[in-house]
Amino acid sequence: MFNLWSPYLDSSGTLWFDITCANMPRLNKGSREWMDACLRSLDIPTGVARSWTVHPLRALFYSDYRGHDDWLDRWPATWTVQVELSAHQGLQVVPSEVPVLVDERDSTWDGDYDEATHGSTALIIAAFPRGVLSLEPLKRAVLRGPLEGAVRDVSLRPVSSRNHQVRVLVGVEDFARSAPALEAMVEAFEQRGGKVNWQDLSP
Repeated sequence: MFNLWSPYLDSSGTLWFDITCANMPRLNKGSREWMDACLRSLDIPTGVARSWTVHPLRALFYSDYRGHDDWLDRWPATWTVQVELSAHQGLQVVPSEVPVLVDERDSTWDGDYDEATHGSTALIIAAFPRGVLSLEPLKRAVLRGPLEGAVRDVSLRPVSSRNHQVRVLVGVEDFARSAPALEAMVEAFEQRGGKVNWQDLSP
């Protein structure tokens, strides 16, 4: 089982969402059956996914254990999934800040798991109220420090009628050694009013 988070259909018709584990099975490339289960969970017709790419990373936002000592607990294995649709006219993806359950195993996963698979990219997410966020000043204020040159992408995603997510992809060479600098960046977003963990969101 998996949790599907933060679904988003962009203006080009590409569907995006994040995945975390709900129990032991992991995600590899994503089988057709698994993808169809994801689409059903979003009330999207199955079969419209032409191709998809699974990006392994780590995201503190989806941690259940932000205060734990072990950085692996604070930065759980996460996957961002990019789906190219064969047709998207008339499709609607309802933004949501709560996960939906995907009850389907990925048959492309062979049962092995290597922590290093998720060791080269961090995803920092901070949720801010819609309509009050000025992204460029926020970027200048927050995206500083030893990892400034490692920032690969900064994007904005609506996730509810109330909030946008600021999403920052950071490349890292050694996640354990980079965790303090990553968390300093997370705290900088938090100091400016961002909600940096899903448990901090209002119901």
